[in-house]
Amino acid sequence: MELDIEMIFTLLSGSQPPASYYVKSSLALLFAVRLVIMIVTAKTTWNDDLGDLICNSTRAGCRHECYNNYSIISPFNLFALQFIFIITLLIVVAFLQNLKQPIGISRSPANSHCMLARMLIEGAFLILWLVIYHGLLRHPNFKCDANPCEHIVVCTMLQHQQKDAFVVVMYICSLACLFICATEVEFSKSSSKIQNIRKSQYV
Repeated sequence: MELDIEMIFTLLSGSQPPASYYVKSSLALLFAVRLVIMIVTAKTTWNDDLGDLICNSTRAGCRHECYNNYSIISPFNLFALQFIFIITLLIVVAFLQNLKQPIGISRSPANSHCMLARMLIEGAFLILWLVIYHGLLRHPNFKCDANPCEHIVVCTMLQHQQKDAFVVVMYICSLACLFICATEVEFSKSSSKIQNIRKSQYV
């Protein structure tokens, strides 16, 4: 049973030996939390992000253009895209882990590379988020003068509190993964240095 749990943690964390149990369990837990949140909110909070935008204009196409200016991509879709990249990485890592390696070859560099790849994905999307939305959260109310609106219209995003909560939780999870991976990489570097020093002493 312990072996099965260890294997699940390893698969969901995208790590390789000699990653610590703390790193595996933490990354696996964060993966599960994000997955559950996305499944639950997909058909509720994010069922129709465009439909939740209300503007004081009846002209055809006005609300749609205002939404495009307000949100180039739905926050849910952006986090879903990030999740797809993470799942792809987990699949690649699992495939590499099944490959037979020569006896005596340390997997520590391989684990560091996996953690660096995970950091790249997490960090890139966190930065991309801030660039797209000019901050962490979207403003629930805004003015829009996009064509074909007949005048400056005022738009309001419904369910913005639930959507903001989703964004905050997902962003924190991504930051936590980034921090855990960075800590693991630094620990691997320190361990490698200590091993090299010990080896040099016996030479």
